Amino acid sequence: MSKLSDLAKGLTPKSSLRNNENSIMFSQKYPVIVKTFDDAPLSDLRDDILKCGDVQKQKTNVQADMTNWFMHHTHSSFQWVCDRAIEIASENNPHKINMFVYDCWGAVYKQGDFTKEHDHWPALWSFVFYVDCCEDCAPLVFPTTLNNDDPLRHSKVFYPKNGKMIVFPAWIIHNVLKQTCNHDRIMVAGNIRLSK
Repeated sequence: MSKLSDLAKGLTPKSSLRNNENSIMFSQKYPVIVKTFDDAPLSDLRDDILKCGDVQKQKTNVQADMTNWFMHHTHSSFQWVCDRAIEIASENNPHKINMFVYDCWGAVYKQGDFTKEHDHWPALWSFVFYVDCCEDCAPLVFPTTLNNDDPLRHSKVFYPKNGKMIVFPAWIIHNVLKQTCNHDRIMVAGNIRLSK
């Protein structure tokens, strides 16, 4: 069985989507920026996430242990991630605008954990940053079809790697497949909004 077939088994059924049932999926081009940082404070981020622990109790789209929403207000390691995300978003905006990171959190995916399909509207950009994972850990998926025998066939799939950041338009629907590795997948995510 192929790796993609294994991953497809981890997709959440359409009935669990919070999107309008009348929405239509279609293919279009949009920017997804991937950059790896060798100077990231990975051990500080890992320690800060584990010390904070699970605050959300799986009451969000993230069905894994999740910190509070505003870690960047209290932890310099998270602020480092936010600064890099703002730099990438600024370089890739079609217009020069003032932005700020609205929220930024950490998550620890144990085996079987996942994130439901969702978007981050009304934010402009969203980002993920991988802290402690392997390249076989659950990927970030941007689905482009919902009714297909092979749901990953036309999807954009991004596998984790320590120090990798992925920045994408916040309105893009995305999810994280079930974590199949028997070790933790630790990451940071956040949203960038327009400053008033």
